[in-house]
Amino acid sequence: MQQPYYDMYMCLMENDWQYWGQWKYNVKAKLNEAIYIGTNLDHITILAHTRGYHRTVGRRTGRQVTAIMRVPELCYEVNRAGFSREITEALAWFHDHITYEHP
Repeated sequence: MQQPYYDMYMCLMENDWQYWGQWKYNVKAKLNEAIYIGTNLDHITILAHTRGYHRTVGRRTGRQVTAIMRVPELCYEVNRAGFSREITEALAWFHDHITYEHP
């Protein structure tokens, strides 16, 4: 697993995530595949086996941003770029709950 998926996955596991494959709290997680943050129509996708993230608005998917390695960097990028409230609030939850001792 690549970062930031690994830290986010571990955070979900440590918090007993029960909603795999469905939207809950503006998060949709698919085991060993991807974590989606936001809503069905406006979200960022963090892939399990690719560094970074990409954003989808409507049916249009943007480029993969691979320079982002950790959740704090992702939060900074999202806040700087003015992403939706759903995305920023869900990422803030991850930021506050991740244990950063993971490799």
